[in-house]
Amino acid sequence: MFDNYSCLSLGVKNVSYSYTKNSPMVLNNLTFYLKKGETVAIVGSNGCGKTTLLNLIAGFLKPDSGHIKYYDNETNPFFTSMAFQNPSLLEWKTVSENIAVSLLNKISDPETRNKIVDKYLTLLQIHQHKHKLPCQLSGGLKQRTVIARALAANPELLLLDESFSALNLHYKENLQKDLLKIIHEEKKSVLIVTHSLGDSILFADRIMLLDSKTGRIHEIIEVDLPKPRTPKIKNSRKFIKIKSHLRETIESLEQSSRNKIIISKQT
Repeated sequence: MFDNYSCLSLGVKNVSYSYTKNSPMVLNNLTFYLKKGETVAIVGSNGCGKTTLLNLIAGFLKPDSGHIKYYDNETNPFFTSMAFQNPSLLEWKTVSENIAVSLLNKISDPETRNKIVDKYLTLLQIHQHKHKLPCQLSGGLKQRTVIARALAANPELLLLDESFSALNLHYKENLQKDLLKIIHEEKKSVLIVTHSLGDSILFADRIMLLDSKTGRIHEIIEVDLPKPRTPKIKNSRKFIKIKSHLRETIESLEQSSRNKIIISKQT
């Protein structure tokens, strides 16, 4: 299905996964694609497999069946780069040194590494903090450092796992504005997992809604909103309409799942 599809960045075909041999499938026969320069958001109820899918794509887990194809550079270990929900910084290294970690096995020349680090220190507006240790940073600055490190590796595919969930509204919107600009200008392919329906609409070209009951894709929603986007777009009528549809659909799936559990107990 995905062979020789030159505009793709990623293809996931018939992927299934369960955490133990006898447990239910978390993901069941999942198939989808990601185009080059496209952002796809993954949403759904707790336990629907959002982060599991991201970990499969990052290579931290292996699917029970099916396969994941990385286009253009299938064997490149730097194809993906991931920014985690909880900032995973090396406490004994400065902001600059933490960002440079993603380049150590990729670029041998220190001067070239420093130029790349400086670029993302500037783009993420943390240049003035480059000599600080993680213990001296706020949560927002830590998250900017994590995202700068992920971007500095110049991945074919950027993976974002709840990257804004721990931030207050001010830090969140400022970081989102900067990141949206970088993604747009660098034409990054992005896969984002989030509990925030607003964040999914803000970033995504398409939103993939997973059903926790079946482990399958329930629906894929096209987000036909102009780019480049900023957080101000959240006030638009189309944004609000998509968000209402997503919320109602997720609530319906959750209610269906609860009804199934009640019927199962009664029988």
